Amino acid sequence: KMTPGRISISLCMIVKNEEESLPDCLASAAPYVDEIVVVDTGSRDRTVEIAESFGAQVRHFEWVDDFAAARNESLRHATGEWVLQLDADERLNLLGCPTGLREAAAAPGVDAYVVMIRCNHGAESSEACYGVNHNYRFFRRLPGIRYEKPVHESVDHSLRRCRAATANAGFVIDHYGYDVDASDLNRKLERNLAILERTAEKDPHDPFVLYYLANTYEALDRTGESLDVLKRGLELEGTPDILQAMLLNAMSRSHLFAGDYWKTIETSIRSLDIEPNQNTARYYLGVAYYNQKMYDLAIPCLISCYEYCRLSAERKTTGLPQEHTLSELELLKLLAVCLFHKKDFSKTVYFSQCFLQKYDEDPDVHHIIGLSYYNQHQYSTALFHLNKAYSLGDKGNEIQSVLACCALKVGDIEKCFEWLVEMGAETSESIQHLFILLQLVGEQPNIDSQLVRVLIQKKTTLRKGTFQQLGSLLSTLARNGSLNAVSVVLESICQRTAEVESFMGGLTEYFVEQDRLSAFHPVLEALVARCPRATPFLDALGIVCIKMGNPFRAIEVYGHLHHLNPDSIAYSRTLAGLHVSVGNEARALQVMSDHRRGGDLAAAGGHQRPRCGDVCIVAEDKGFEQS
Repeated sequence: KMTPGRISISLCMIVKNEEESLPDCLASAAPYVDEIVVVDTGSRDRTVEIAESFGAQVRHFEWVDDFAAARNESLRHATGEWVLQLDADERLNLLGCPTGLREAAAAPGVDAYVVMIRCNHGAESSEACYGVNHNYRFFRRLPGIRYEKPVHESVDHSLRRCRAATANAGFVIDHYGYDVDASDLNRKLERNLAILERTAEKDPHDPFVLYYLANTYEALDRTGESLDVLKRGLELEGTPDILQAMLLNAMSRSHLFAGDYWKTIETSIRSLDIEPNQNTARYYLGVAYYNQKMYDLAIPCLISCYEYCRLSAERKTTGLPQEHTLSELELLKLLAVCLFHKKDFSKTVYFSQCFLQKYDEDPDVHHIIGLSYYNQHQYSTALFHLNKAYSLGDKGNEIQSVLACCALKVGDIEKCFEWLVEMGAETSESIQHLFILLQLVGEQPNIDSQLVRVLIQKKTTLRKGTFQQLGSLLSTLARNGSLNAVSVVLESICQRTAEVESFMGGLTEYFVEQDRLSAFHPVLEALVARCPRATPFLDALGIVCIKMGNPFRAIEVYGHLHHLNPDSIAYSRTLAGLHVSVGNEARALQVMSDHRRGGDLAAAGGHQRPRCGDVCIVAEDKGFEQS
């Protein structure tokens, strides 16, 4: 009921079969208006009954495929000084100020308010985004005010004719029309499409009609038709700049969803050239740059979108009446990823923390912030976030490797070994991570027996290592005295004969220089026992025995090598020389005689054991920075 002495407000609506959404809509606005006018266009459910339960006066109107006509019927029955327009799938949101509507109506010198309508799209998905429309939804019921256009109807033109003074509203309307069943949404879109196609036939030069027609085609997954209509709209003479920018933005959206990022970049830049004061083109541009890994260019665009997203309702206006953007959460996440790739770890942490304050269950963000703390040497905090990411389902090899490294950094060797065992090795990157970790672990004191257990379980991965990776690992293990671990690594790759020969040469030289042959000798004996036909192990053992002054064991070793390689002049001569050294010249002559009977020495060419430089490459803690 109207209250004497105060400005009266009428809520005007048109409805049809809205029993599910109407109660929430009316509940959001009924306490703040003086009358409710509901025009029903043929409901067959409880819509009318629900409207009447809120005290609405319900009027019936035969649907004539014209939204403007139905809305004008609602205005005809309104008696309030001001009109608030809502749809059944919308909610009035006064942003915590219950007197906001009354204060707006009482403001001097204002006849109409541009209200921000937030259109939510898939708020729970990883592609969460929303659109922002700015429409005249709260206006004085001036003489001559009426809706125009059969679909996407508005009072804009009549307000301009009335020279109405306008302002931005301090409240918003939340639109949930896209949160319906897909079949229901398609029915609405097909209904709108039929009206738009008829309107476009009557007036093919109306760019506004073409803009909405293209958007409807796009929403129905008819992208080709949508792009054709958008091109027609851009080619029209006299299309206002604002609408040109909006047509280009619709093109950008189609290209973005199709994964054509270069075309998205092109059309977004064109739109910004026409209207720099906007958010939508900057949003599409930032996301396209992001997907092209052009993070330097993506960051300023996404920062601008984030700042726009955080503006209050009355300040969230630009040069366009319609804007689209990502949700604040998604913008925070994209910024964190971009900054991480730029190795700006402090800012990555900042944006990640802003995200986690609002939503703590995203494994990707916990992963990113964990890696950022790791790169800042804050290992305990890194461990917390990486464990959280893992518990939320992030099971990739990289996170396991960093968890192992963090555990190592905080002194939890047992946990480090647990993560090492769990790591897979499907890619060259994961294999590299494993070898880096093994080197870091190999530098720890007194871990030989524990490391051996891990290496035995990782033999398959060891075989996939490169010459460089294996050489660096063997160098680290040898320097640290983890000789049983050295043995496991060498045994794992015993089939890679040429490389193993190089490793054995380098290791032998290292232990000779360090005067530690007595420590290396048992390792070689064990390797030969397990791999009795592995020439590189036998050769190294023979050399070590000679250097240690044990010719009799050397004779046994080179006798075995001579048996395995009877054509090798190098092994024959070495064996013969060893026999001479122990006073057995007769046996030495027999060895050489046997070799001569085997064939011409020059033709045989001789056996030359491959040598290599020192393969003991110093292992570095390279961390696990992402590039």
